[in-house]
Amino acid sequence: MKLVTAAVLCAVIGAAALTACANDDGPSNSSGSAASGRPEPLAGPPSPEAGQQEILLHDLEAIDPRLVADEGRAVDDAGWVCLDVRQGSADDEVRQDAARRFDVTDDQAALIVRSIKTTFCGGG
Repeated sequence: MKLVTAAVLCAVIGAAALTACANDDGPSNSSGSAASGRPEPLAGPPSPEAGQQEILLHDLEAIDPRLVADEGRAVDDAGWVCLDVRQGSADDEVRQDAARRFDVTDDQAALIVRSIKTTFCGGG
């Protein structure tokens, strides 16, 4: 009896493992899951394309030249702010995150968010 129970248990575990792996084709590039109808979470912050990055950095420099002293960090911070926007965070929360990330005033943060939205993050 123990042999039959162990064999059944092994079969069930093996079938479950195969089922779990059957649809694992690696990371999905789709914007949503067909099974659930819900969008998949973003893997990380979006990044601007080369032309968009140039405009973004120009906008940031116009707001405050120190914002582009480290261009890589400025672009990374902009990507995280964009992620807030795309995840539906409230405008005040997005602006506060921009103010914290860029270490600027609330008015400057509003300008930064506007630039991020118009250059590569969608919206306006």
